Amino acid sequence: MSSRNRELGNLILVGILGTAAFGSAWIGRHNTVSPRALVGVGIVAGMYLVAHFVTRFAAPLADPTLLPLAALLTAVGLTVNYRLDPADGRRQATWVALGVLTYAGVLLALRFDYRALERYKYLFGVSAIALLLLPSVPHLGQRVNGVRLWVRVGSYQFQPGEIAKIFLVLFLAGYLRDKREALAQGRMKDFGPLLAIWGAAMLVIVETNGIVIPVSGITRSTPPRMMNVCSASPKVSPAASSFEKPSCEISAIRIPRATKTMNTSRIAAAPINPSSWAMAE
Repeated sequence: MSSRNRELGNLILVGILGTAAFGSAWIGRHNTVSPRALVGVGIVAGMYLVAHFVTRFAAPLADPTLLPLAALLTAVGLTVNYRLDPADGRRQATWVALGVLTYAGVLLALRFDYRALERYKYLFGVSAIALLLLPSVPHLGQRVNGVRLWVRVGSYQFQPGEIAKIFLVLFLAGYLRDKREALAQGRMKDFGPLLAIWGAAMLVIVETNGIVIPVSGITRSTPPRMMNVCSASPKVSPAASSFEKPSCEISAIRIPRATKTMNTSRIAAAPINPSSWAMAE
């Protein structure tokens, strides 16, 4: 079986799994079975079939697992989004359509020589840093859940870091291929551009709170929350095979929003009394 036929078979399998998952979410939300649930599934499946045929035409030797994996992740993501918020699920489907169209356009544009991108590897690297810096621009970057990763333009909001990831991959692929022999010899000067782009990207991500380093379960971007801790387990009555109320203290721990790395041992717990217990026999 050719690689493209394996890709088509994997896409069909993903389509079956995605249909079952989305159908379950539809039934759980509407409490009914309706063919309308298949409309959205059919549209998304049709987009990936178009992407498959474009790949078959423009890149017949491409890896047959990447497109089905992308389709599987898309199916899971759209199902979860629809289950939580149908309107948000439809918006995400629009972005999926845009992504598939971009994928097909890039394949068609570079079907003769995709290595032409190597000539712009440094441009991709610098552009990735610029995109990572966008959320730090006043009145442009938006802080969501304590992390400044979003950029709002009019009524649209997106994460430029997602585009920066693609640019970083293009830079790394082009640079490593161009300098593979020099890097194998271990000359430090050839590691300079590589370390500069990577180091700048890491500094920008840390500065915008896009990366967290967990210490004792609390990070820089940890939001306030309440935690209930029980210090003992339920006891079994020796006279009967029934459970008694757990004789333990319930503590409500208030974790403030951390502005720097904190240690959980310094957080005080305030004891409270449980209102009721319901233990089944």
